[in-house]
Amino acid sequence: MKLSRQLFLVSLLTLTLPWAGCQYVRQLDAQLLDTQAEALLDRAESIAVQLESSPDLFAGLLPPPQLGGINFLDLNTRPVLNGECTDWTLASGAVDKAWQDLGSGVLYMAGRLGSDLYLCVQVDDSQIQYHRPNLGELVFGDHLILHTGTQRYWLRTSGEGLFQGVYETNGDTEVLDYTLSAYWAETPQGYLVELRVPDFVARSSLGFEVVENGIQTLVSDGLSAQGRPLRYLQTNDGLQAAAQQLASSDLEESIFLLSNSGSVTASVVGEQATLFNEPEDWLARLYELLSAQNFVGSISYANQAGFFGERVLQATAGEPQVLWHRDGNRRIARAYYPLDIGGLRVAILILDEPARTLSDINSAALTRLLWYSGSAFLITSLGLIAYALWLSARIRRLSRATSELVRGSRGGSARESSEKAFVASNSKDELGDLSRQYAEMLNRVRGYTGYLQSLSGKLSHEIRTPVAIVRSSLDNLEQASEGAEREKYLQRAREGIDRLSTILSSMSQSTAIESAIENTERESFEPAAVLRDLAAAYSELHPNIAIGLDIGQKALSVPLQGSADLFAQMMDKLVDNAADFCTREIRIVLETENQNICLTVANDGPILPEHMSENLFDSLVSLRSEKSEKPHLGLGLFVVKRVVEFHQGQIEARNLLDESGVEFFIQFPTSI
Repeated sequence: MKLSRQLFLVSLLTLTLPWAGCQYVRQLDAQLLDTQAEALLDRAESIAVQLESSPDLFAGLLPPPQLGGINFLDLNTRPVLNGECTDWTLASGAVDKAWQDLGSGVLYMAGRLGSDLYLCVQVDDSQIQYHRPNLGELVFGDHLILHTGTQRYWLRTSGEGLFQGVYETNGDTEVLDYTLSAYWAETPQGYLVELRVPDFVARSSLGFEVVENGIQTLVSDGLSAQGRPLRYLQTNDGLQAAAQQLASSDLEESIFLLSNSGSVTASVVGEQATLFNEPEDWLARLYELLSAQNFVGSISYANQAGFFGERVLQATAGEPQVLWHRDGNRRIARAYYPLDIGGLRVAILILDEPARTLSDINSAALTRLLWYSGSAFLITSLGLIAYALWLSARIRRLSRATSELVRGSRGGSARESSEKAFVASNSKDELGDLSRQYAEMLNRVRGYTGYLQSLSGKLSHEIRTPVAIVRSSLDNLEQASEGAEREKYLQRAREGIDRLSTILSSMSQSTAIESAIENTERESFEPAAVLRDLAAAYSELHPNIAIGLDIGQKALSVPLQGSADLFAQMMDKLVDNAADFCTREIRIVLETENQNICLTVANDGPILPEHMSENLFDSLVSLRSEKSEKPHLGLGLFVVKRVVEFHQGQIEARNLLDESGVEFFIQFPTSI
């Protein structure tokens, strides 16, 4: 998996932030909703107790009106019959909620003011057929039939405008009823009929039919299965006055009193409920999913068929309860409380209150939470992806540069490969360190490659002489007759063989030292005592060079944890190296400084080239000229460095301050 995808998956952890925020919102929401539900139920109980103290108010609800009758809502002002219905104002809410959909493209509203009943019926009809009086028929074309408790009226007209309903007498005589006024108006979709019916004409029962082309009944309402008008529903004035008196000063509270059949007998609708609510959006649905409260569905009001559904009767079949409903983007708490008088249930109290904390506080908090969390997640993801792309580009650049050098070393000449420059990064991070390590490694590889390329020449030079000596000695030995002369040639042959043995021993010495270091156990020894013995041996080994030993007073008895044998081998390599370049004196100094043992081996002679002090201790690195009489393969100082590392020390090669020679400075810790 690529680095960018890995960092993108890591960025998904930022989603725990909105999850934690949502959990907090859920807990807070549950506490607020439970508190509000308990308060609403207490409020409903208080209203119920006061209403039950006046049993005479419920006399008109027994027996309850039959469900299915037309529900006439209270009007604030008297409408003008003009075929528009735009001047209807309801006391229970917005007019938009008063329309009833009967299907087949028929909508209607029903209202009451004083002793008059009003109907506004809107019909979708692409081909309107008016009544034709000259045909001599009672009705023709599109019309309405109005059913009352005692009479049936036909509402038909020959054109737009004001007209009256007609009814038939027993002798099939048409009679105009001037108390039944209506107005017919065409609309872009069809036509609209607005009519007024006095309550003495309806006689508490009313229903109507919409007839198309004089023969086909589209829809009907307020009629029983047998076609008889049902008792219409209207506000109980006594209960309405009591409900208004008990209503809270809170403009958002709504009170509904229902009969046992579910018809509304009184209602006080809060101001907020009359306002138009926006349709439920994605945020409201999301909040409902996150909310700890279960919603039973969209809320219905007194002028909607769902208000009289089975939910009301089921809710009041048992104990009083509070259910939560949706109303567009709002959430409504609705309390259902049965009213009993003398053990007989007479009505149902419904109390509505919007969830202020849910809609005003938490929805806004959820919006901000989603916005901030989404923005943080997007910014974090883009930042991590951008960082991953930048990091991947650096890694690809490093890989590409390394691959080009590797391919160059395989396909091109050694000189072309060595001439290709690897540009190390200057960054201070891990990739910068890796780039610099690659550069250092490649420099070492170039050095090793150069040394190996010259190794054949060195070996050829070093081996050629002893082989020639052995060959010539053997040839002369065959021709020599005297014993002294034969001994001379044998001695020369032995010297050649010894020189070959020395070369082979030097090449295998590095491996032997590595194995010795791994298998050597640490022990305490005094480096001062070892140096005194070695200095005497070096003086005999190099009689032409002055060996100087200076041991500080504090360093005489300081112990060192390690191996005295490996320490001696280290000194042998250092002194041998110094003797090869020295002309007069080798100085060995041992002293203590800052809890460290400091060892210095200095010699006069040529100084180190620039930038060579760090590579001097690498394997197969030698600064001796090819004309040296002794075989040198560049392994001595490498062995020195390995022994120093075994003793947890550090070594440094540097020129003397006066540039008269070179010194090797080593620091050992006194306790390892």
